Amino acid sequence: MNRRMLRKCSWCGKKTTTREVFIDGHPPERLSVCSDSCEQSLREFVSHYRATRWYLLSGMLLITLAAAVFALMGAVNLLPLCLTSFGLLIMLLPFATGETIELMGVHKSVVLVRVIGLLTSFSSAILFMSLA
Repeated sequence: MNRRMLRKCSWCGKKTTTREVFIDGHPPERLSVCSDSCEQSLREFVSHYRATRWYLLSGMLLITLAAAVFALMGAVNLLPLCLTSFGLLIMLLPFATGETIELMGVHKSVVLVRVIGLLTSFSSAILFMSLA
């Protein structure tokens, strides 16, 4: 019996027969894709992730430090500003966890993270305006 294993496409999350691609890196990653366009989109996302992941980490660190300084200064009304900044940061650099990517695919995970960032920014901006 020569059945092909069905896996999920790493980009769109659709069921696909095994068509694996290798993404250069340390270590190289072996991912499944369903089409050439998904492969191209996945390669572009991985390239973007590798180029900008440190910006996300340093931005989160700076926002956390700013929130700590505001809290220590007693400027509690500025804390929603930090949440707004965090929401904008994850909208610009929408990197989800590995588990979310395995469950939904990269494309849907990016959309989910951007929606969460939008909701965070919007709700904390409303909170900031109500405290000001």
